[in-house]
Amino acid sequence: MIAQQISVRLTNGWTASHVRQHAATSTCFPLRAGRRARSRTCRRDASEWVSARKARGEIPLSDAVRFYQANRKDLLIRGTLAQVAEEFIESRRANGNSEIHVRNCKDYLGRLTGQMRANIADVTTAELNKFIRSQKTLGPVSRNSLRGTIVSMFRFAKRQNYLHPDRDTVADMTESCKVPETEITIFTPEEMTKMLQASHARLLPVLAIGAFAGIRTAEIKRLHWDDFKWDRGHIEISGRKAKTASRRLVPLSDNLKAWLEPWRDETGEIVSFDDVSGALLRCRTESRDSRGLAKECHAPLVHQLPGGQDG
Repeated sequence: MIAQQISVRLTNGWTASHVRQHAATSTCFPLRAGRRARSRTCRRDASEWVSARKARGEIPLSDAVRFYQANRKDLLIRGTLAQVAEEFIESRRANGNSEIHVRNCKDYLGRLTGQMRANIADVTTAELNKFIRSQKTLGPVSRNSLRGTIVSMFRFAKRQNYLHPDRDTVADMTESCKVPETEITIFTPEEMTKMLQASHARLLPVLAIGAFAGIRTAEIKRLHWDDFKWDRGHIEISGRKAKTASRRLVPLSDNLKAWLEPWRDETGEIVSFDDVSGALLRCRTESRDSRGLAKECHAPLVHQLPGGQDG
């Protein structure tokens, strides 16, 4: 009732001083013995009402209040990007994700927290887009993977009350990278032989397994020589090593056995170096320059040889 009276008077040209004076003398704000505190509260409420009406402009006061409530950052938990990233990585590990997945998350988010040290609630979409585009050492596919990890972390932060629970995160609104279409190359047995002969001894198993077993390069990096069941004639890829997280058996062909014969008694990891893609690129260049191999090789080698199967 009091609010309605104040609204009518404001509409009729009353000022804030008029309202405060009226609040002190009018019967709408009774001054009774022993109730001066209530009078002061009424005057303060009237003053706040006048101030709010002026501040909200043409916006209905109820809408302004709802907007303020929905955007209150003081109700959120304050956390830095580094803090939330650490919690997110630990949650991936606790949820049973593979060590490869956890390591990739740690690598991608390490890049982010190394360049941005703000509170997660203060990060903007423009800042994230700029960061993703700045990763020149990553190709478009890897940059999209980086973006996907960041989006997952920000959604995790929303569930943990670091961000507003009823809206999209700034990471959801970032732009993905366009991945150019590449033509699949098919190598003849003679061309593949030249490439294998030009490769370094540490790289040859990667090339041979990718070419003759059709296993993804990322999966080859997780394999051990114990996964090669020579007598049974197959390669066992466990669920924790497979991209699809499901166990499968890949035939161990005779030509692959022949190329890998020098490593038959080996143990431990097949890949003993990190930059597999770079090594494949150098091998391609050396094969083309020294042995006349005209076609280019792009890792992985899945589908590049006749009969190759998608791992």
